[in-house]
Amino acid sequence: RTFIVDTVSPQTIVQIGDPRFGTFVRPNTPITVRSEDDVLLIGDGLGLGVSTLTLSIPGSPVETLQNISTSNVLARIISLSGLPDGPAGLSFFAEDRAGNMEMVKTFGLVVDSLGPDVQLVPSRDLIRDGPILFATSSDSFTFSAIDAHSGVREFRYQVNGGSITLFGAPIRFLHEGRFTLTFF
Repeated sequence: RTFIVDTVSPQTIVQIGDPRFGTFVRPNTPITVRSEDDVLLIGDGLGLGVSTLTLSIPGSPVETLQNISTSNVLARIISLSGLPDGPAGLSFFAEDRAGNMEMVKTFGLVVDSLGPDVQLVPSRDLIRDGPILFATSSDSFTFSAIDAHSGVREFRYQVNGGSITLFGAPIRFLHEGRFTLTFF
């Protein structure tokens, strides 16, 4: 008789969809937790199959998925909708049909649902009349921003509803006129 001794536990990975920036995710970013069972070598995919996959998401009850198919893979797409902004640790482990249990793994994410608070910064104090600023052709404008979680990757702006431009150098208005500067 031929038999195989299976001593390799399943291996579980996390795949982060878009939108994301490293481990910073929006609440609606799809996150896939995928476990695969192996027999002799990690990655051979020849195991008896993942029996259960247990997930723990902050603010949610622990969830144990049962594999009712003959597949050696068990996966679940999760969402962090409903979680507050800030760090969120996802914990998980799997067990195969032979009883080999993976060590509990934790994957750190940061939920970030708010964009940065962007401010226009003139090169000097300007005269203001309500929302209107009065400047000269020698004045320039830059931006500053505060973001509580993922930071600021870039600034974009447009003048008078024109094309959107990636900010790279101080903005100047070289001729007279009324300009509307939109920035984000």
